[in-house]
Amino acid sequence: MYDSIIIGAGIAGSTTARKLAEEKNKKVLVIERRSHIGGNCYDKPDDYGILIHEYGPHIFHTEDEGVRAFLSRFTDWYDFGHEVVAKVGDQLIPVPFNLNTLHMVYDEEKAARLEKKLIEAYGEGSRVPIMKLRENADPDVVHDMLCGFEKVFPAEQFFYQHAEGNSHAHMKTTVVGPSQTLIIHDGEIVFGIWQDLYFCEFDGPRNRTFYVKIIEG
Repeated sequence: MYDSIIIGAGIAGSTTARKLAEEKNKKVLVIERRSHIGGNCYDKPDDYGILIHEYGPHIFHTEDEGVRAFLSRFTDWYDFGHEVVAKVGDQLIPVPFNLNTLHMVYDEEKAARLEKKLIEAYGEGSRVPIMKLRENADPDVVHDMLCGFEKVFPAEQFFYQHAEGNSHAHMKTTVVGPSQTLIIHDGEIVFGIWQDLYFCEFDGPRNRTFYVKIIEG
């Protein structure tokens, strides 16, 4: 007779089972259909002895020392850093966009002009999503940034492999984001003077479903 039955020996299942057994002295049965534990974080050596990710790359990060200490009982760590870039012609462009991107995409005069406008509008070091740029009153900022957006993620690239042919739409969506948080006061959405709400369709026309969640403040 078992006190608990855990379905799945992935990270959540394995951790839950371990905690119940060690800290609560429970008798736990773990059921897993795969031949290994660890779920999609499972690693194994290939034919050449190189440790590979069986189910694709997985990167771990935490600010909780207790979590790291717990996992360190069962795994070694390999320090890793990554930088996301998009290849545009012969250039590798940083993603998400930053001020350096302007100088890589545009000529020096235009890049300097845009950089000055962006800093004046949003401040040095600000993180501004594409949707926020569309709210800006200066049409140059909107036009030039969206043109740069299309240049970084063109509809056609020889290296795209996604069979549906909409890789550019997926990449644009990762930058824009899938949701927006809005303030509602007296039944009305609160906008700034130059603000509005836009729906960006990068892979259409399609029928879409909108979900609205009201959180009382």
